[in-house]
Amino acid sequence: MKLKRLTTPTAVIASLLAASSLSHAAMVLVSYEFTTDSTDNEYEADNPTAFQATTTAANVSATSFGGGGGSFNPLVLGGADVIHISEGNGLQDGTAANMDAAVAADQYFTFTVTADGGYSLDLQNLTFDINHGARGATDYAIRSSVDGFTANIVYASPGITGTSTGQDIDLSAVDFNSLSSVEFRIYLDNRINNNSGGASNVLDNVILNGDVNAVPEPSSLAMLLGGMGVLMFGRRRK
Repeated sequence: MKLKRLTTPTAVIASLLAASSLSHAAMVLVSYEFTTDSTDNEYEADNPTAFQATTTAANVSATSFGGGGGSFNPLVLGGADVIHISEGNGLQDGTAANMDAAVAADQYFTFTVTADGGYSLDLQNLTFDINHGARGATDYAIRSSVDGFTANIVYASPGITGTSTGQDIDLSAVDFNSLSSVEFRIYLDNRINNNSGGASNVLDNVILNGDVNAVPEPSSLAMLLGGMGVLMFGRRRK
């Protein structure tokens, strides 16, 4: 006897929803390498291109990499292709492990990533290389716009050494799924000492990884619900 394969409304709807929410494999959403052809140290006003994203994924846009409000004014070091902040450009004196003071002083690097219309972001991790100079900050914290920059995603104390070291920040929590846009801030704190002059930190190879997902349009969802109703009505008549 030839058996007929039955397709339930639930199975049909599940398959349609799965098809409508297909995502790319985890990828580089945005990267910043701070590349410049100049041998001079440059602020953003001197060479905006050096602060722009080096790569962005399809259906994603990103702001230039910058500094917090007030006096925090990073520059790109010509010939080194890294972003640099110093005592003279907003790296403040402070007491040890006082991240609240760093937050109040807007002592952070920042960038924002936005999905195009009809897409959303599922984040995976944030990586970067960082080190300090003679009297640079030894601590850093990562905050995001997801909670209005109120809590640390990570607080590394001490997390910065005199040698450039890769950092890997896990962003796989559900809070970082289905985002239309997100801003990240990398706060610096706790200078090695408070002597004036010579304090600096260097950041490079900032990379945000994740997925870009197509978001079902309301009309598509309406069609799915309508199809489910037709299927259920048909099953009742049988």
